[in-house]
Amino acid sequence: MTPIVRLCLLSALTVLPGACSLPRPQVVQPVPAAVAVPGGVDVPAPDWIDRPGRDWVLDRAGSYVRIRVYRGGRLARLGHNHVLQTGDLDGRVRMLDEGAGVAALRFRADALIVDDPAVRAAAGDDFASVPDAAAVAGTRSNLLGADVLDAVRWPQVTLVARVDALQQGHGEAMLHLSLRGSGRRYRLPVTVVRQGGRVTVSGVWQVSQQQLGITPFAVLGGALQVRDRLDVDFRVAADERGAPL
Repeated sequence: MTPIVRLCLLSALTVLPGACSLPRPQVVQPVPAAVAVPGGVDVPAPDWIDRPGRDWVLDRAGSYVRIRVYRGGRLARLGHNHVLQTGDLDGRVRMLDEGAGVAALRFRADALIVDDPAVRAAAGDDFASVPDAAAVAGTRSNLLGADVLDAVRWPQVTLVARVDALQQGHGEAMLHLSLRGSGRRYRLPVTVVRQGGRVTVSGVWQVSQQQLGITPFAVLGGALQVRDRLDVDFRVAADERGAPL
């Protein structure tokens, strides 16, 4: 192995750690893809949250966005899959007079929790391996770097979502995602649960890193890489304790 190849491989293992342990083979379950809404990559955020309605109280402890990232390439066995979760999801939830439910949420990129053991355990067999502290630190450093989230220039990620028919059962949400300074709109499936004065909207969907303006990491001619596909699951819960506005 030449010094250059050795250096590339060592650098890659910082991003896809776990060469000393062999994770279980990856089994990817079907996940619905988010549908990009035409209009380019610099779509301004909608003003839904400012329309007439009543503010509800976001349950920050019961709300999250979780992202599953998968290893790929011929040397995928040398890496881990990774799971990221928001650590400070904040914002507003409003029930509009016209009947729709709207959430305007935000989180700091540098507050993302990387490979929390409890979150990994809940994510299934694809995340059964346990990265050590150094591996997690390396993954986090690369995640926040200029090639991925570019957290120094763009420290905050924002999401504005709207569900027109906020009734018990399955529905569809419109989502505006602002990441790395660019806004994009998607349609995605959701599940709505209403119990008294509480509403929970959750869903699982798939999105491409390239759609988000991120080039998936790869070295050694793609033998070691991060797959373009991201699986995202989320839960937004709110209580009817706000005052009419």
